[in-house]
Amino acid sequence: EIETLRVFVEQQIKPSIQITEEQVAAFYKDNPELFEAEERVHAYHMIFIVRESADPETLAAVRSRAEAARERAATSGEDFTTVARELSEGPSGPTGGDLGWVSRGALVEPLSETVFSLKPGEVSQVVQSRFGFHVATVTEHRPAGTVGFDEASDQIESLLQQQQATDTVGQLLETLVKT
Repeated sequence: EIETLRVFVEQQIKPSIQITEEQVAAFYKDNPELFEAEERVHAYHMIFIVRESADPETLAAVRSRAEAARERAATSGEDFTTVARELSEGPSGPTGGDLGWVSRGALVEPLSETVFSLKPGEVSQVVQSRFGFHVATVTEHRPAGTVGFDEASDQIESLLQQQQATDTVGQLLETLVKT
């Protein structure tokens, strides 16, 4: 029943909803607190999984694999995401290690501290966390501040469309209950 309702909303209600540029601009202007962002980086990483409690030989072997991957990404001219797709053992490996936009403290330490110390395009040294060994890079660094209207407008439009769809469904249900 819920799936039927979702399909109905997607096919019958949402196409009829028109959100204007003025509505988007008004929402942005009226809700400035929603568009304040912390310092962020667009981070990528490779992880080589090993427990901190592993024996020294295992730790050394996994660190060696991480060092070799870092070498390929940092000095051989290979694209970081290509190396990450091939070698990273984490869930972000298939997307080239893409962690998306992250705020300070969002990642395990010392990886979080490491990505915030990097300049765009710079490849980190190998760092160890409780999950294993990491190699990271960032493509962009954004200071804390207000998210610009252009960056926020698509999300605002989607939010307003969803709100209108919810209101429309509520009105339809009210009408059905009354009849």
